[in-house]
Amino acid sequence: MENIMSFIKNNQKEIILGSVLFFGVVLIKRKLRSNPQFELIKNIRLNEKVAIITGANTGIGYETALDLAKRGATVILACRNMNESQKAAEKIKRQSGNSNVCIEKLDLASFESIRNFCSKIMADYKKIDILVNNAGIASCPKQVTVDGFDLQLQTNYLGHFLLTRLLLESLKQSNDCRVVNLTSKLYEKASIRWNDINMSENYSPMEMYTQSKLCLILFTNYMKDYLRQLGIGNIKAYSVSPGFVLTELSRYREKNLILKILKFIFYPLIWYLLRTPRQGAECSIYCCVKPNLVEKEGFYFRNCEPTKLLPHVDNKNDEVRLWNLSENLLKECNV
Repeated sequence: MENIMSFIKNNQKEIILGSVLFFGVVLIKRKLRSNPQFELIKNIRLNEKVAIITGANTGIGYETALDLAKRGATVILACRNMNESQKAAEKIKRQSGNSNVCIEKLDLASFESIRNFCSKIMADYKKIDILVNNAGIASCPKQVTVDGFDLQLQTNYLGHFLLTRLLLESLKQSNDCRVVNLTSKLYEKASIRWNDINMSENYSPMEMYTQSKLCLILFTNYMKDYLRQLGIGNIKAYSVSPGFVLTELSRYREKNLILKILKFIFYPLIWYLLRTPRQGAECSIYCCVKPNLVEKEGFYFRNCEPTKLLPHVDNKNDEVRLWNLSENLLKECNV
């Protein structure tokens, strides 16, 4: 015992350093490990499949596009920034070895851009097998789109609502089509301002963000009934929460100098606590790829597993009400 104590006393610095390195390696390995459910689909191929991912030039969208490309799918990066999208597409081609990766202009804050995008896609492709409505912005100051809607509402929800509706004919041509809508666990605290969904008064950036993500869940759930009414059985819709991910989504909040300083100081802790974009993309990819998810259609997924929605969201009346409201808003814009 005395020899052990003497050894510890004489080698304190080395022991402390070794312990820090050991636990550091353990924590990093734990941080970077994949979801076990995701590991089960790692060898599934998507040859002959055509996939569209909105906002695919960065973050979760980029990682989703990269994974689907590695599986052999034809991948369309639907983005607003064409320069950044081109760089992302070239990088995906190099990393995946798949040359069937292309970019198409899509600005969800413009209904005209959405219509033009859909027209081109339907002219160029016989079918669409996967549509990942991934693009989003968060907590930005009040901004109004060219169509008169709040920027967050239109980019996160209303634009994706229109995009999905306009692509329906192409989605119908797939034998097994998946529509994946990225939402957020923050829906749990959200509600919809039915009489002022655009938040013309008393605007709250965070409230608008959570409202838009709640809208995506209600939209996803009602698609089951809508498609059933049309006699369409080959399109399945899923809403996905990627968890809290370290992406560019918070770029508007980070313009605040104090927040920038705090992020710099606590970055190692932030990095460890938040998911990487790759980890954030796992649940989306899972819902795109996993066979036999028919019985889970319309479910809300987290961590690659179906998760029961809270009662205030699992509401048929609100699903129908939002669907009708969305259609009416689009009709007012002659869309």
